[in-house]
Amino acid sequence: MAEGPLPEQSFGSATAPVTVIEYASLTCPHCRNFHVSVWPEFKKKFVDTGQVRFIMREFPFDPRATAGFMLARCAGDGKWYATIDLLYRTQERWAR
Repeated sequence: MAEGPLPEQSFGSATAPVTVIEYASLTCPHCRNFHVSVWPEFKKKFVDTGQVRFIMREFPFDPRATAGFMLARCAGDGKWYATIDLLYRTQERWAR
């Protein structure tokens, strides 16, 4: 459960009874599928209701994923998630 050197990106209450940690890469098609197809409903059902705290840890597989995470971090306050969302939704155009 130890945090890495960068601040973690988390969603939900820090006091939720369950914590889920995702290790994600922006160039991974399985991570993209989770983000686009599963995450919205999971967030609505479990995170937004206070049942789960969700932590996304950046785990880049390659230089493109590393650059994408760096871009998201540099986007500024409040823009990290929007940048990650955009990169996952356009993954087929830039990651291959």
